[in-house]
Parts: sequence; C-alpha cells; structure tokens
Amino acid sequence: MNDTVTNQTYSIKTTARMVDMNSHTIRAWERRYKALDPNRNEANNRRQYSQHDVERLSLLARLVRQGHQISHIASLSNDVLQSMLMNEPGESKAIQHPIEEVILSRCIGALGNYELVLIQAELEAARNLISAEHFLTQIAVPLLRDVGNRVYNGTFSIAQEHALSSILRAQLMQTLFNLRNAIAVRAFTRKDQPHGLSICLATRDGDLHEFGILASAILVANEGHVPHYFGPNLPAAALADAAKAVNADVVIVGNTPSAEPFSEQRQESYARELKTKIPGRCQIWWGGVCSIKEPSVLNGIKLLSSLDALKVTLSSV
Repeated sequence: MNDTVTNQTYSIKTTARMVDMNSHTIRAWERRYKALDPNRNEANNRRQYSQHDVERLSLLARLVRQGHQISHIASLSNDVLQSMLMNEPGESKAIQHPIEEVILSRCIGALGNYELVLIQAELEAARNLISAEHFLTQIAVPLLRDVGNRVYNGTFSIAQEHALSSILRAQLMQTLFNLRNAIAVRAFTRKDQPHGLSICLATRDGDLHEFGILASAILVANEGHVPHYFGPNLPAAALADAAKAVNADVVIVGNTPSAEPFSEQRQESYARELKTKIPGRCQIWWGGVCSIKEPSVLNGIKLLSSLDALKVTLSSV
C-alpha cells in the first residue's frame, strides 16, 4: 500500500490543483529557478510529478505566500523548507492561506488612496501564483463584496468602485484567456480524447453587470469546458444565433438582482424567446436571480442561484 502511494505520479494540472497553484507558475519555477525537476513520460514527454514533488511545491508555495522570494528558497531541500515553516511565527494561521488577507488589506488600503497601480500589481502577482479558482473565489469575490459594502456605507465612492472593477475585470479576462488557451492546446494535442461541453455565456439585455457572468466563464473553463463569452446586455436573438454558430451544448444566462420595473415580465419574455430560437438539444442554465413564475417557461431551464451551484453542476456533467 505504501509503495503504491509513493510511486503515484500526477499530471501538472492535477498537481497544480493539489497545491493550489497556477500551472504557468509551476513551469516558471522549474525553468527559471530549478525548484524541481519532475520526470517525463517516455511516450509523450509530459511532466509526471511524484508525491515528493507535490510536497516540495506545497512547501515552496506556502513560504512564498508568507513573503519569501522563490529565488532565495528554490534550491533548499524539503527538510530545510519544512524547518523554515515550523520556525515562522504564527505558522498555524499561515497554513490557512493568510496571503488572501494580506492582499485584500493591501488592495483596500491602496484603493483608499487611489493608488490604482499598486492594486494592479498586487492582483497580478496573486493571479500568477495561485490557481484560477482560488483567485476568483478567495480574492476577486471578497474584494468586490468588501468594496461594495464600503460604497454602500459611504466610506468609499462610486469612482473607487468603478476603478477597482476595471482593474479586476482586466485580471479576470486574462485568467479566462489563459484557461481558454490551455483548452485549445489540449484539444489540438489530444484529438483522440473527449473534450468538454461548448457553453455560451451572457447576461440578458438590460443587465449591464458583467462580473457574475465573467466569473461563470472562468469556472466553465477551469472545469475543462469550452466557454464562448459574450459579456453583458445581449439580446435573446443574438445569443441564440451565437449558440447555433458555435454548436453550443449549453447557454448560461446571467441575471443580477435588480429593482427594474417589470423584471418578471422581461425575464420571462427573454427566456421564452431564447427557448424558441436556440437549437433543440441546447440546454438553458439560468444563473443568479430568477423572477420567472410561468411554469411553461421555466420547464426545461436549470436554475443556478450561485457560483457554487454552477461549479457543482459543471463537475457532474
């Protein structure tokens, strides 16, 4: 049993998830700093990470999150790295990813002083270190929620909220691009293997809030499916045409809480038109708030109230 565990090897994607890192960062640490040297599969020359490699990456990542420079610790042995962690003040708290608290605090402080370049640098560094899902759920979502609360309480202005949204959108779009690029490479190099679903994403016309649907696209790509991202405020007919063009398996419609008049009627009209115009085999997933009451319109539509619900659904298809 122990030999089986010891000899277990993992792909770079699996390893990245296990240590909660970005695959690009792992490759960079190997190439630039010789932090580790995984074996290669003789058949396809792909990296194969041992349990020892995984433990080493985990130690390095935790120390980097505490402020150590990877260039200073990349050559150290696992025993030394472990000793450094044991000697760090407050290590029991550090294991719980304190870097998120540090990044959020720095971003809030910088935003309070309109130091937008500092925010961009902090988010860029975080995005390149941790996994896409972790960056989304542990950095982006809490940061937007915190700033939204501060605007509501009057401690931050709408201008500060817009500035943060602009910076964060750029980072999330880059995350989506990197994930889509990885999917494209995998599809090209592994043509004999099955690929994920083709999924169109947009918010309905009148809904100008982009963050939720952009976050959904990142989760779609992170689970290995192909996202076709069309952003906010897309008419039903245009979304249906796009679904036909890309041969979509699923259309995800985003809905943000709104006090707009006749919201129920507008959502119902949108869903009804979309159902009549998309290909028959294409599913509709309704994300966020759903005000539709008519059973005939709701029939066949999957309701997803949160990003967590979307992730569960994506993992099960």
